[in-house]
Amino acid sequence: MLYDHVIRYNFARNYLKKIPRNNLKILDIACGSGYGCKILAQAQNVKQVVGVDIAKESIDYAKLHYSDKKNKFKKGDGLCLKERENYFDVIVSFETIEHLEKDMVFLQNLKKVLKKMVF
Repeated sequence: MLYDHVIRYNFARNYLKKIPRNNLKILDIACGSGYGCKILAQAQNVKQVVGVDIAKESIDYAKLHYSDKKNKFKKGDGLCLKERENYFDVIVSFETIEHLEKDMVFLQNLKKVLKKMVF
């Protein structure tokens, strides 16, 4: 099962490499234990990856094992994000929306914190 998740994060990392911009700020909402943030941060054009998860235990683990100059972790809820508006260049969220009753609220919150991309 972990292998499936790693494949998804590798796919996302490869996508990041194709964005013709540097200093990308990435949000990984429902980041779990944080290993995916580490994978995303390996893309050369990434400045910062913020991992957010509702589970304190997951964030504690992520901070202990994956925090570095590019990766930062916070306890939070996608239904009431406290991140700055128009801040992130890319948002990653795997296997999240199907668990939410308020899926449209979740998507609206993501839209608020996502920059409008112009290439």
